[in-house]
Amino acid sequence: MPGMVMVAVFVVVVLITIMLGVRIVPQGSKQVVQRLGKYHKTLGPGLNIIMPYIDSVAYKVTTKDIVLDSAETITQHARLIDINAVRSNAMPPGNITEITPEERQTLAAWFAAGAPAK
Repeated sequence: MPGMVMVAVFVVVVLITIMLGVRIVPQGSKQVVQRLGKYHKTLGPGLNIIMPYIDSVAYKVTTKDIVLDSAETITQHARLIDINAVRSNAMPPGNITEITPEERQTLAAWFAAGAPAK
C-alpha cells in the first residue's frame, strides 16, 4: 500500500512538471522567458517547451495591429504606442505603418509633454 502512494505522488509530480514546461502562445502574441531572472528567449505563437522550475514567462506581449482611427483610440493605446513607435524606434518590414521620422518626433514630444498613458 505505501508503494502505491509513492507511485501516485510521483505521477502527480511528473504531470505538474509537464504542465509547467509546455507553453501554448496564442497567435498575435509573444512571451518573454527568463531563466533564473535573466532574459533567455522569446516564445513565438504556437506550442513551446520551456524548462519547468528554472524558466518563467516574465512578460506577455501582444503583436496584434491596432487601428488608430480616432483620438480616443490613440489615448487608449498611448502607452503601447510610446513603447513600440517612439522608444524602440522599430519599424515593421517595409514600413507598413508609413510613419515618418517627423511623426515619430511629434509622438515623442506628445508623450514628453504628459500625454495620458494608460
